[in-house]
Amino acid sequence: MTKKEEFIRRAWCGVELPKWFQPRHWQNEAINAYQQKCILEGNSNFLLEACPGAGKTYQICATAYILKQLGLIEWFIICVPGDHLRRQLALDAMEWGFDLYATTGTCVVRDYQGEVVTYAQLSASKDTYKNRVLKHGGRVLIVADEVHHLGDQNTWGTDFTLAFSDAKYRLFTTGTPFRSDNNRIVGDWINYAVVNETLECVPDYRYGYDSAVRDGVVRPVIFPEYEANVSFWVGDQTYEMSLSEAKTKVEQSRCLKTAFNPEGGWIKDIIKEADQRLLEIREHTKHRNAAGLIVCQPYRDDDGSSYAKRIGELVHKLTSDKPIVVTYEDQDASELIEKFDKGGENSSRWIIAIKKVSEGVTIKRLRVCVFATNILTRMFFYQVMGRIIRVIPDLDNQTAYMYIPRHRTLEQYALEVKEAVAHLLENIDDFSNKNDGDSGEDGQEKESFELFMAGDSSAELDSHIFDGEIHGRYLIEEAINFKQKHNLLGYDEVALAKIMQDVENRYKQQDLKIKAQSERFNQNQKQLKHERIEQFKRVLHQSVRRLARLQLDLPKNRNKWQSWDKANHAEKIKMIWRELAREFGSYNEESSEEVLQKKYRYVQTEIEAILIPNSDNEYEDVEEEFKLWGDEELIAGEE
Repeated sequence: MTKKEEFIRRAWCGVELPKWFQPRHWQNEAINAYQQKCILEGNSNFLLEACPGAGKTYQICATAYILKQLGLIEWFIICVPGDHLRRQLALDAMEWGFDLYATTGTCVVRDYQGEVVTYAQLSASKDTYKNRVLKHGGRVLIVADEVHHLGDQNTWGTDFTLAFSDAKYRLFTTGTPFRSDNNRIVGDWINYAVVNETLECVPDYRYGYDSAVRDGVVRPVIFPEYEANVSFWVGDQTYEMSLSEAKTKVEQSRCLKTAFNPEGGWIKDIIKEADQRLLEIREHTKHRNAAGLIVCQPYRDDDGSSYAKRIGELVHKLTSDKPIVVTYEDQDASELIEKFDKGGENSSRWIIAIKKVSEGVTIKRLRVCVFATNILTRMFFYQVMGRIIRVIPDLDNQTAYMYIPRHRTLEQYALEVKEAVAHLLENIDDFSNKNDGDSGEDGQEKESFELFMAGDSSAELDSHIFDGEIHGRYLIEEAINFKQKHNLLGYDEVALAKIMQDVENRYKQQDLKIKAQSERFNQNQKQLKHERIEQFKRVLHQSVRRLARLQLDLPKNRNKWQSWDKANHAEKIKMIWRELAREFGSYNEESSEEVLQKKYRYVQTEIEAILIPNSDNEYEDVEEEFKLWGDEELIAGEE
């Protein structure tokens, strides 16, 4: 490869990238799309949709690097949802040679190349950031990471548009381009198209989870789905049902509360199952420090203790692992997350959070997740899933697992993971009458004011959802038994189930093919046998007529006959047939080949008895005689 060819391969928009950075195929396509729209055509806004783990952070830094090298920007500001992301992005940017200001307080511009701020920080000081953009004459790149946080009607969204309306370059990134409310994302800066009477968010470039799994950029996720059989009290009445039987949202909410209750059996069973999965990954694959995440509901007991901390105590009791519990109340939450991320095989294997680890946080060693929250929005579900799909280089067999209750909303999300999901805006007038499933407590039914008390619960494996398909309980259990019997621990049972199913289908197809071939062979044999029998019948008929003529002593040459009595000839034939019937059974269409042969041999014996004394054997030419008498005459003599 020549130096020119090498430069073209590693150059974006004419700028040679750092030697250490190896862009993925989608990143090349995305930067080409950005170059066309924002550099060549002069458009300020670009929306990049890429699933978690695809490499959005490097794409952000690469875009800033290119604009800086081209002299198009003097400063850039990255906006993120929370503190941990602010620290993480600043560290990632250092690899590109950017020293970004990433704390609260006043930024001394001359000491940095840019800054990372939270949306809350931006909202509190929007005028400061607006002046920052104006000071640089608009030659600023604004990055809105996880841009779905910026709604048209919320404070963060309006303050963002106010602060950065004069910026010449705005890059929006997200892995979930939709909101759980009915607001557009940052107003006119994001394109929407009318599709089936709804407004659909249209990214300038999309790299979805389906493509990322196919390219090996992220991990495939399997969703073990567990039924919850629960009992609870409302007032003085007791209820027993399964989660899948719950018809109203109020019933579903009560079932979830009961299933998630630390005193019940469901959450205990799921924690033990998930931990066993984690231990299997650690012990039977090369991923020795694999870790798990439990996402908890934002709930407090009457004594003020948080649900997350109670689950942490339960995990310690059930697994002997001392988990890390991270909430927004913890001042050192970011440090705890970073420490957990770097943990080895002897470190804590479980981290427990409510929302703190749900978005943007990178902990590559996470392989297993337990979804134990009543926050049921599509966006939150996919954000949680995004925590366990980041690939570790040079590590085989990186399937991830997300344990969910058998709730119809979660099941639908799991089935739709491989499909493209856009931000659809419902009709504004109708939206107030619809429900997006934000939590198990929402819905048109109102929660009773009667006292609710959770009872016992139990978990029962229902299915595993993978690649848009439901794999039933019995097939999964069969695969688990096969895995244990043949010492295949570390292999996923869904993969084994698919192999077993493929083999079973192949054998079924082979059996059907063999059966069809056998039927064709049998049919051919029947046809051949039928033809042989018909041939025997014709020969037997000829022999009977010949015997009759011999017994009547008719000459071979018809011209020599003095007289010929047809009636005598026919009667003679009937006599022979009656004799054969007495000896071997009456003739019919079902006569076997063996019986026909016996009759034929008998008739031939009688013919030979007549012919042997005659040396000239004038009746030897059977074919000529058959032609002489003709078919119609032979048939007339049949019994």
